[in-house]
Amino acid sequence: MLKCKKITAFFLACLMLLGTIVPTGEAFAKGANHLSKTRISRIEVKDRKGNTIDLNEKIEEDKGCRLEIDWDASEYGADIKKGDYFNVTLPKDFKASKSNFAVHTLDGVQVAKAQVNNVNSES
Repeated sequence: MLKCKKITAFFLACLMLLGTIVPTGEAFAKGANHLSKTRISRIEVKDRKGNTIDLNEKIEEDKGCRLEIDWDASEYGADIKKGDYFNVTLPKDFKASKSNFAVHTLDGVQVAKAQVNNVNSES
């Protein structure tokens, strides 16, 4: 029994060491830049009908809603290239499903692809 515990402890120690050597986390395209100077000017939560949800009121946990965000990365001018990105951190209690979708201008031109990670979700 003692030998089994020693083998298990050795295995776990190797696994922990491997975890410090092998990088984990998000992978981005080679040469991609984090657009840290991107400005968020409006974040609004709306219900399925498009009505604004008052964030001072309690929202039902399973209520379907969408998030509208106005952002401006014009400070980068023509220097933005494929793979560049910026992050928007949602409030701790806001749970979102993982998804990918196109981002369009008001006149329908696709300007980016969005990736939503469910960092706050329990699953």
